[in-house]
This record gives sequence, C-alpha cells and structure tokens, in this order.
Amino acid sequence: PTVTAEEGESSSEELTITVGAAGLTAAMREHADASPGIRLEACPPTAGGAAKAYGTVGEGEITSAAGQQLEYQVRMSSGNPTFNAGVELTAADGAALSGTAAADQNGVAAGPSADLEASARDAWYHRMIALSDLEGPTITEIAVAVHSEAHRAGPHRAYFDNIQIPHRDFL
Repeated sequence: PTVTAEEGESSSEELTITVGAAGLTAAMREHADASPGIRLEACPPTAGGAAKAYGTVGEGEITSAAGQQLEYQVRMSSGNPTFNAGVELTAADGAALSGTAAADQNGVAAGPSADLEASARDAWYHRMIALSDLEGPTITEIAVAVHSEAHRAGPHRAYFDNIQIPHRDFL
C-alpha cells in the first residue's frame, strides 16, 4: 500500500504513517544551526510484503540545472524493520529521482528503496546526490519516504535533516 501524508498523520486500512518534527540533533549542519529535523514513521501491520510511505515536505517549482545536487542527512534506529529510506524528488512531468540511475557519493542508489543499514543505522549519514539525471524538468515535490519490498512488522522510523538543493558542482 501507498499512503501519502503532509505534517500530521494519515492512514489506510493497512498502513499508518506520521510525519512531524524530530527532536534529534544532526551530526552535520551546513546552512542553519537550528533547523528542525523531520521524523517519518510508517507502521506496516504485517511482515513480508511490500510497503511504502511518502510524506510531502515541500512543494513548489525548482528547475533542475547542471551542477545541482540533493543533499540531506538521514538516520534510522536499530529497531527498524528495514533500513530503506530516502528523499524523493518528483518533477512536473512525473519523472522521479528513484526512477533514475542516480546514486550518492558512496554509490548507494538515490531512491527511498536503497538499503542504508550500513550507513544510517544509529548514525547520521550525509548524502550528496547529483541531479544530472533530472536535469531540465521542474521539480514540483520533495518527499521523505520509506520503501521496502519485504519487511518485518512494526514501526519504521526515519529521521531527516537539512534537506537542500544547493547550486554547485557535485563533488
């Protein structure tokens, strides 16, 4: 099932997600010393099946240009049923970052189905993802998301901080 929520809680018969402010302190802050974090909590009721939850955190129009990248920090706790999470960008033409071959600075896939257990389990992981595969289309939505093809039952919590698309060359 897919459930989309903005700030607050949304549910279907099968899945409940909550998007809200988090009280954690990020390991890195590049542009704002006191920016609040975002907590995405998804609670699939049964184990083994596919589940995804998206929480919209920004809407507007950003034209993706050469040299731009998506940067953010993500963290997940040891008790999560999976460690698949990420920031999803969706363009006006329907193209999504997860539908491209984009990867972060360590070669980890950009989409929310990427396994971040080795990087973001109990630690803040700073991701830098070149947007060259989305160059040109207007990005209209930014969402935090969890997406798993198979998971254990129970709450999945992912924390995000400092989501930004600065204009500079990807390093």
